[in-house]
Amino acid sequence: MQVPVSEMKKKFKEVLMTSGAEEKDVDVMVDLRLEQDLHHNYFSGLGEVETSLKELEESKGKQHTFEADKPAIKLVNCNGRAAGLVCADLLPTLYDMARQQGIGLIGYYNGGYQSMPEYFARKIAAQDLVGLLSGAGGPQSVVPYGGSKDIMGTNPLAYGIPTNSLPIVFDAATAKYPYGSIRITKERGQKLPERSYLDKEGNWTTDPAVATSIIPFGEHRGYAINLLLEVLDGALMRAKSGLLQKDENDLGGFLIAIDPAAFGSLEEFKAQTTKLAEDIEAVKPAEGFSEVRVPGYKGERFKQKAVADDSIEVEDAVWHKFEAQYAKHVGKQEG
Repeated sequence: MQVPVSEMKKKFKEVLMTSGAEEKDVDVMVDLRLEQDLHHNYFSGLGEVETSLKELEESKGKQHTFEADKPAIKLVNCNGRAAGLVCADLLPTLYDMARQQGIGLIGYYNGGYQSMPEYFARKIAAQDLVGLLSGAGGPQSVVPYGGSKDIMGTNPLAYGIPTNSLPIVFDAATAKYPYGSIRITKERGQKLPERSYLDKEGNWTTDPAVATSIIPFGEHRGYAINLLLEVLDGALMRAKSGLLQKDENDLGGFLIAIDPAAFGSLEEFKAQTTKLAEDIEAVKPAEGFSEVRVPGYKGERFKQKAVADDSIEVEDAVWHKFEAQYAKHVGKQEG
């Protein structure tokens, strides 16, 4: 069904305000969740009401602290404050680090799962900086290549590259599929793709009711990248890696911003990235394809049109479920 974007944002904020959290944190959470819908991602932020409320409620009164504080590197203990909120708090610091040192890296731990690296990749690119981000996706859900027991997390990787037009933005799990695909497939009454998921005994399955783990993307190459991020997000950031992870409190992650101006002309850099994107889109599609895409362009164009038209297509089941949650939380408060 078609829903006004303004109504979607307004109602989502009203629900999250019932958490009693500071309005600035609520605004960040609204942006984080609804970017998924506005960029037509696989997951809908509208379906994450309870998770958002929980993160806001558990973050109240908590502040991050610096465990390492150097000009180009900082390590942050979130102290139980949601990692997404902490990352938003630290963006201005990250920008300053990159502009002063040419590069800035902020690692974090003890803040749970950071589910929207794409949001931060876009924010960094909007500052004419190159962003590279990851956040541990766990505990265990991905098997090592050729194995039958999950050891690593889904460990998403994201980047943002500024151009003179739309930023080039990528965000994906380094598992073959995101872990949430199991839940969504189950809700839709569908079967999972073959030879991609395993049950708790390590057997292949297409049944989302028994699937517990996923293979890495890209066979042994993807496995190696997933493993690298397991270490960078975990052990390097004073979080946990592999089987040492017991729950989401053991997860970590990082944000990196690089200033192209530290290497030379920013204008020349953006001229090249712009031409690269244009050249990619100009490539004749191969047989079986209708177009050649630049990462992040389709989603951003979808968002721009939705915002301009103040209208977005939302699955009927998703919107009806959200409306029920809205009535539950906002109606209860008004009553």
